[in-house]
Amino acid sequence: MPLRVYEEQEGGGEKLHPFNYMPDDVVYRLPHFMGDEEPPLRVLYPLVYVTKDGREIIDPLTIYVGRTRTNKPFAYNPRYVVNPLVLIVGTPGSGKTATMETMIYNLLRNQMFLEKGQRIPPIVVVDPEGEYHVLKQLVDPTDVLHLTLGRHHYINIFDRPSKTISPLSWYMRMLPVIEKFLYITPAQAAQAYRVLKLAILELAKNRGFTADPATWLRDDITLAEVYDWLQDRINDYENKEKLSRSEQILYHGALTLSSRLDQWMFPPNDAFSRRSSINLTEMFKYKLVILDTRGLSRDLNNLFTYWITTWVTGLMFEKGPLPTFGVRLVLVIDEAWALLREEKRGEEENPLSVLARRGRKYGIMMWLATQTPEDVDKKMFSLFGALVAGNIPSDEMVNRLVESRGMPERFKDELKKTKRGELVWSVNWSDKDFPMSGVPISVYTDYPIRNLVQVSV
Repeated sequence: MPLRVYEEQEGGGEKLHPFNYMPDDVVYRLPHFMGDEEPPLRVLYPLVYVTKDGREIIDPLTIYVGRTRTNKPFAYNPRYVVNPLVLIVGTPGSGKTATMETMIYNLLRNQMFLEKGQRIPPIVVVDPEGEYHVLKQLVDPTDVLHLTLGRHHYINIFDRPSKTISPLSWYMRMLPVIEKFLYITPAQAAQAYRVLKLAILELAKNRGFTADPATWLRDDITLAEVYDWLQDRINDYENKEKLSRSEQILYHGALTLSSRLDQWMFPPNDAFSRRSSINLTEMFKYKLVILDTRGLSRDLNNLFTYWITTWVTGLMFEKGPLPTFGVRLVLVIDEAWALLREEKRGEEENPLSVLARRGRKYGIMMWLATQTPEDVDKKMFSLFGALVAGNIPSDEMVNRLVESRGMPERFKDELKKTKRGELVWSVNWSDKDFPMSGVPISVYTDYPIRNLVQVSV
């Protein structure tokens, strides 16, 4: 949106109203004089940012989304939100994917506002339906990395975020992530976990990893090597005439684990079992990375969603906190219900909870989308700095959303009446000093991609 139009609207010159003669500061403090039930324009569309040296510049983190019902421009800016996590909930056709594509596109366009030597943080998109490839047509091809997992590209699930991280420490962190998506019963879990741990430790030892950081530069083990190790042990046990009690336990654990891993060893579901086809840290040299997982099973999609969030968390801790607010990485995950569902007692802490508490300090911005509020554990709603919802037809689901965010009762009707492309934004603003800071806002997403590319979207 042009700065000139922003200034005209901010000054009250874009629409006639009996209170337009009032000073701007009064209008901002008392927006209901304008007949609006929305926060002031400076909050909805924080276009100008004051630097440390007092200069006013166009804020490159102002991500234009669309317009409110009173025709005000609305933008998401992590600088003014409690934490930079966004959750978009909506049934198919509500506009959640279009909204995320719009936000990605507009953030990439903000490159023009940056000063020399600066760049937009890399955007990594986990795309389970193959919907985000349209963005490739809007970005310089040299700035885009598109990986089709399970067909042409692979990511080793044991790859560390950095070679300065101890392999054994990282592999032990991967243990519960792998076991979580093998769906092993509680009775089998102890045996399978023990065998998986034994396999990883032996393979790491054979690779030459020790406590000496000089040995950590070697390539990481793979899940395919774990599977081969299991086959060797099963053959050894089956060739023995008699097994001891401990050997019987290991044998049955190996059988269970091997049978579950079978589904992850053959194309296209071997996407995370082989060596990575690229150095994962190389991804961050691109402005846009699309990780296309549409050819994978649902279980593997969920595993990958959980894994990449864990991997980003590990990378975050390795790089350390930023001295001032900034964004190092934007992680976008569609169909992210595996991260949002209720955790069972005893499971390792959900990496999403870690990012919600500490991501802002480390420069991680994360946008998630899922289809229904039923996908989301009630405790998870409070983690997000912004909750976006559209086209929620069920009364029970609407009640769940409204109660989770403390929305006014009238928004129950709002959520049921939203049209395609209209979503209700509930934002936890970091500045609570202006009126209506907690009131949700109905926003029509301005979807420019429809007119910019000749594809079916």
